[in-house]
Amino acid sequence: MRGRWLFVLIGLLLTGLLAAGPALAAPPARGDDGPKSASRSLRARTLHGTITNISGTTWTLATRAHGTVTVDVSGAEVKAPHRIFTDVSAFKVNDQVTVKLDRESTGPTLKARRVHLVPGQVFLRFHGTVTGRSDTSLTVQNARGTSRTFTLSTSTAVREDQAVKALSDIQTGRKVTVWARRAEPGTAVAVILHRDADD
Repeated sequence: MRGRWLFVLIGLLLTGLLAAGPALAAPPARGDDGPKSASRSLRARTLHGTITNISGTTWTLATRAHGTVTVDVSGAEVKAPHRIFTDVSAFKVNDQVTVKLDRESTGPTLKARRVHLVPGQVFLRFHGTVTGRSDTSLTVQNARGTSRTFTLSTSTAVREDQAVKALSDIQTGRKVTVWARRAEPGTAVAVILHRDADD
């Protein structure tokens, strides 16, 4: 009789182990690994890419790591060398940027909290002395004697030690660095005024 109960007990134990096997073998749940998690991971990152389209304050970026990404840059803080850009409206298609995303943004369009201009190969810089000046143009000669003339406009940024200056502050004889896009080499995006001690 005792042996019979022993066999019954062993049978019950084996049945329980077999039933529990799939549960024991299953990996622990790690939450939703679908698009929502991927989006959350993307929002936590900094994007590096090239602007391929601008529609108001919405940019389309081509990025190497995340493909094509749409970003809302309204209200975003702008960072650029010498503060040549202070507003998102100064950016153009083909400019290279680094975008810091707001982690709380949702939806297909991600929200930017900070955008950085990356000069890279998009911008050229020409350093020299102002030899000619008019209301709409600026001629600069570098140390090698090469002269270039740039078009000025109301959108041309003028800076000295990152302080905002006016076009009228660009005077003949001043040392300057002119920033221009390589796609528009004759148009001055910004003029940086230097002190004599800077040379």
